[in-house]
Amino acid sequence: MPSPTFDHVDFIASDEIQQWIQKNQHVDVNKLLLSKPVFSEVSNQVLALQLQALQKAKTKLPTWAQTMGIVWPHVNNLAQSSSEATAMFKASLPKAKKIIDLTGGFGVDSWAFFKAGMQVAYLEKDPDLVALANNNFRHLNTDIQIIESDALQLQFNTFNDVDWVYADPLRRDDSGSRNYKPEDSLPNPAWVAEQALAAGKSVLIKLSPMASLPKLVEDFPNLSALYAVSLQHELKEILVICRPDYTEPPVFHAVQLLSQQETKQLSGTATQMLNRAKISLPLAYVFLPDASVLKTGLTDVLANEIGYAKLHHFSHVLTGEKPALNMPGRCFKLKEILPAEAKEIKKSIPDLKATLLLRDINISLEQIRKKTGLREGGEEMVLATSIHKNQWSLFWLESMGD
Repeated sequence: MPSPTFDHVDFIASDEIQQWIQKNQHVDVNKLLLSKPVFSEVSNQVLALQLQALQKAKTKLPTWAQTMGIVWPHVNNLAQSSSEATAMFKASLPKAKKIIDLTGGFGVDSWAFFKAGMQVAYLEKDPDLVALANNNFRHLNTDIQIIESDALQLQFNTFNDVDWVYADPLRRDDSGSRNYKPEDSLPNPAWVAEQALAAGKSVLIKLSPMASLPKLVEDFPNLSALYAVSLQHELKEILVICRPDYTEPPVFHAVQLLSQQETKQLSGTATQMLNRAKISLPLAYVFLPDASVLKTGLTDVLANEIGYAKLHHFSHVLTGEKPALNMPGRCFKLKEILPAEAKEIKKSIPDLKATLLLRDINISLEQIRKKTGLREGGEEMVLATSIHKNQWSLFWLESMGD
């Protein structure tokens, strides 16, 4: 489905089209595509794209979705764009007077930097995305400098008033397939960091959640901080910060965003990770570290911070005597350790319906269900996890909240 081109961005942003979109946002897109043209100036395909993107944006970019006059890009551009929650968190990291966004794209991160109080230069080589940025920034009441240029041609030292550089390298190849390795992205993020640091500027780079953290530590010079960011329990992005004058080991940060207002964070260094957590049999409470904690390798740091123990040395399930509610992850009260037999489980969960969670176990969900008789559904929660190297148990849990 085609993206809107700069030839008809102004028309899509007009009151007539915007009112039509608001009125018809729940129409069947497939029927729209088979219908006669609604407007002579723009195809039904472009209208369908606007409707589909608006539905996605209601949860991903609520402020943008509520703003009249916004024109949406192709779904690929929208997919790589930061969500509003992750963009606003990201914008809290640079202590910059002026930041240049080398990979402006749809403009969400540039907008977030502006909202955080920075002067912002948005750079983008695609004329259609530049046209969208010109329109959307105007409707969002932002004063962002727009530069139509290629980051690969940029002379970093010519921007004397810029003290931070930001990049979200393109992670798709010419065929549209996703690239997860930073070195396969455009522009190469390590090159961006080297160029920015050589010009005396700090740099913030967004990478795929699939990126290897040990390799990032090797590849990025002057790496001061590395963030793994999750949203609603799903790992969304990796952020690296490099500073010209930084020479210490990097600090790892696990960040769980529950909303724009609620964030849980944990930080630690490689040295702190060497301080292994204690080992214990299951206690009154169970804690499942967030995906951001698992990605950064901060499980032992988390256990020591909250006074919990691990079930065994390789476990990612923590246990303790008191609830722990303010760290990235989820805390549960351990109601009972269940035997792995349907007949016995029925005594506690008569209908055998439960949400089944798996951690540190080499058995599939289907195998667990077949062995235990547990079915999906109901309000109960059961964790299947290893307690020793070759043994696993079922924990009947009660959630203590997010």
